[in-house]
Amino acid sequence: MFSLKQSRGFTIIELLVAVGVTAILVALMLSITINILSGWNRSSGKLSNENQARLILDILSQDIQGAILRYDSNAWFVATIQDDQSGAGDSGMTTTTFTADWPSSGIKPQASSNSFVINPSERLISNYRFGQAGVWLRFFTVPPDGASTNLSDTSAPRAVAYQMLRAQVNGSAQSSYMLFRSEVRPGGTSSGSTFSHGYDLFQGRMVTDSDGSPGYNSTAHGNREDIASRSNATRVRSPHVDHVIGTNVIDFGIKIYGKEAGAEVELFPVRRNSAGASLGAVASAPPLTYAASLRNPASPPPDILRIGNAANIIYGDNPTVDGHSPIYPTAVEVLVRILTPEGARLIAALEANQIAAPDGLSPQAHWWRIAEQHSDVFTRRIDIRAKPL
Repeated sequence: MFSLKQSRGFTIIELLVAVGVTAILVALMLSITINILSGWNRSSGKLSNENQARLILDILSQDIQGAILRYDSNAWFVATIQDDQSGAGDSGMTTTTFTADWPSSGIKPQASSNSFVINPSERLISNYRFGQAGVWLRFFTVPPDGASTNLSDTSAPRAVAYQMLRAQVNGSAQSSYMLFRSEVRPGGTSSGSTFSHGYDLFQGRMVTDSDGSPGYNSTAHGNREDIASRSNATRVRSPHVDHVIGTNVIDFGIKIYGKEAGAEVELFPVRRNSAGASLGAVASAPPLTYAASLRNPASPPPDILRIGNAANIIYGDNPTVDGHSPIYPTAVEVLVRILTPEGARLIAALEANQIAAPDGLSPQAHWWRIAEQHSDVFTRRIDIRAKPL
C-alpha cells in the first residue's frame, strides 16, 4: 500500500498576511519614490533659480559698476517703488495683464496688504518687500568695451532700465511674473537713441524730445516687431517682450547707499543718518522715488506719471546741510525673489481661482504664504565704481 500526500492551498490567514506584507512594501516603495521625486524637484527648482538669479545679478552688477553720475540737475540714476497697479499700470505694455482687476483678491497683494515693507525691525534687505510691482530702476551706464566699432552697440553711454511686470506668456491667457532689462542704443540713428535724448531720465513723457521722438518716459514704442524700435528711448518705460531676463520673479528692489562725513548711510528707500535713524517720516505707501540729481525739490515736478508727489522724491543732496552738500550713490543692495516651479504653479492656480484660501486666511495672506514657502530670495551688494564729477 502507499499513500498520497494531501495537497492544499493557502489559508485565508496566510493570504491576508501576504497581501498585508505586499501592501506595506508597496507603500514603502511609493513613499521612497515620492520623497526622491520631491527632493529632485526641490533641488532642480533651486538650481534653476540659482542659475537665473546669478544671471540677473551678474548683468545688473556689470551695469551698476559702470553707472555714470554727474553733479548737476539731470536725473542720472533713478529708482521708483511703483504705485499699486490699475488700468495699464506703470508699464504701458500691450501684452501686460496689469489690468483693472489686478489688485483683486487672489492676485499679488497691494501695498496695504503687506507688499510694502521698507522699514523692518531687522534691516536686512531679505526682509524687505518692494510693493506690488517692485522697483523700476533706470540709469545711464557704459558697458565693457568690445570689439565692435558700430556706434549702435559699441561701448558708449546708454540708458538701461529694469522693471518687473506680470505679463502674458506667449500671447496666451496664462500670466507670469517677469523681470525685464531694456537698453537704449547709444546712437547710430537720427532719433530714439541715448545721444539724441540726453541724460535726464525725468524728461520726456508723452511729448517729443529735441530729436522729435518720444522720450524716456513715454509708452509710445511704435512697431513692436521693428528691431530698431526695440532699443528706442521709450523702452525705458515700456520694455519689449524680448527684453525679459528672468521669469517667476515676484519681487525686485534695491537699497541705495551713499557716504556722509565718511560714514555710509542709506539714501533709499529710507533716508537715514550714520546711526541708522530715519531722517523724517518713513513712507507708508508707494510710489516712492530716489533720483541722483541736484534738481531743486521746490521746482515743478518731473515730466513723468505715477512717481508720486514731487515732495516725496528723495534727491541726491542733503537739505539739512547748508549748500545742499551732494550725497550720491556709492553702492546698492539688490533683492530678487523668484518662485520655484511648484510655487509658480500654485500662484497661477490661486490667481485663476482654481484653489481657495484656507478658512481664516485672506487671499492676500494665502498668496504671501505660498510665495514665502515656495520661493528663493537672492541678494547682492554692488559697488558703484564711477565717481560723480
